[in-house]
Amino acid sequence: MKKIVCELCEGTEFIKENGMFVCQGCGTKYTAEEARNLMQEVESNFAAVTGTPAVNVPSGNSNQVQIDNMLVLATTAYEAHNYAEAENYCNRVIELDAMCYKAWNLKGKAVGWQSTITNLRIEEASHSFCKAIDFAPEEEKEDLKGQAVETLKQLGIALISMRKKRFSDNPDTTELNGFTSDKVTVLDALLVLLSHGNAVGIPEGFLDEVAKLMNDAGAAAMITARTTWEKVEHPSKEEFMTYLDWNSNICEVFRQAINTGNDDEGKIAQYKNLINALKEPIGKYSQKSEWNSSFARYDWVKDYALTAASENSRLREISLCESKLTELEEKVAEYKKIIIETFWMAHADKKAAFEDEKKQLSEKLATLDADIAESDSTINGVRTEEKAPTPSEAEIENLRDQIRDLMKRKDELGMFSGKEKKRITEEIATFNERIDSLRGKIDEEKKARAQDILKRLVPVQEEKAALISERVKVTERISEIENILSMGPEDLI
Repeated sequence: MKKIVCELCEGTEFIKENGMFVCQGCGTKYTAEEARNLMQEVESNFAAVTGTPAVNVPSGNSNQVQIDNMLVLATTAYEAHNYAEAENYCNRVIELDAMCYKAWNLKGKAVGWQSTITNLRIEEASHSFCKAIDFAPEEEKEDLKGQAVETLKQLGIALISMRKKRFSDNPDTTELNGFTSDKVTVLDALLVLLSHGNAVGIPEGFLDEVAKLMNDAGAAAMITARTTWEKVEHPSKEEFMTYLDWNSNICEVFRQAINTGNDDEGKIAQYKNLINALKEPIGKYSQKSEWNSSFARYDWVKDYALTAASENSRLREISLCESKLTELEEKVAEYKKIIIETFWMAHADKKAAFEDEKKQLSEKLATLDADIAESDSTINGVRTEEKAPTPSEAEIENLRDQIRDLMKRKDELGMFSGKEKKRITEEIATFNERIDSLRGKIDEEKKARAQDILKRLVPVQEEKAALISERVKVTERISEIENILSMGPEDLI
């Protein structure tokens, strides 16, 4: 007999609704004209299309075709992030085959990713995963279990990330408590798998990632609180109390981060942030306007601040945090040292090769330093020559000395030594003429000497530059080797 065959899922069950023919397999709607074009001969004993759903159960083969097609549609919708549509297709598959594990597994993912802060569906997703694992072939159960745990981990991280954004912008008590409820939600979802006989544990690294997100949220919220406070010129008591409440919540989120993860390096960052957060309100206070009778005006004065007890409590906690921080830093440093030593003991040949290379480079560095010092000495010697008088300048200075001597002798002569005075005067004039003639040669001599010095300096300076360049390379390689020898397997592999 002829029946309408859906071009998407190949289903043959239709109902007529508002003038349209609606496929009961995938929900696709067709006009009367489109439906006529889809009519084809189908071997079946089922009822023809009526105004109500068909009550007959399709044969196994026909059912499977619809299931396969709708699973394709569900997968396509899921990959396009149309999670509600994917869930709808999965539900239709489950109506046709309640034991279709692929539909249950995909439904769990689609349901989970529809979660919002105000409508968490993570535990519901976990129940769907349980059904998928129950109905799956034995050889696929472990893989599905791993997928379920990984999806719940991703959902948990996404949930905490949303909470992080909210807390960063508004670190109030509601958002602080949200971190706890979010963690409980994910752990409860894992317990659903566990209680259903699907033994699982907390995903590896999940709590450390949660702790990091909480730490990041606290750090961002601290900036928000600080920026908000600094914008207020004369904070009121109410504004100070809000700031103090925010700060208390920020401190608490750092404490929770410390108690959530197991990564010591992560805890170091969290303790440092907690210390900074505890210090933030110390010295801050609200202000009020008070009449100053001495100056007949209103002045802003200190109004409300931390009590001495509150401040001392914070200082005590800071001291404890600093002590714990030191302990963790020493522990991490010692652990890294052991790991590094163990690694290089297992790679003794590589270590020896690096150390031998470093030794040779150190010897080369010493030679380069000596050569550079020698170049500096040569350059300084040439520069000294450059500052020395030219031959003409030296001769002029010598002539001036002689002139000074002659003038002294002339001054010492008596009244009756006219001839001698005249001779000395003529000699002085001769020397001055010589000086005048020498002055014309000075610039030429300086120019010639500058060219000579430049000719001698350039090769020495070029050689020095090459030595310095080589020294930089050697120094960088030594630093690189030292860095390599200070690394552990996680850095080198």
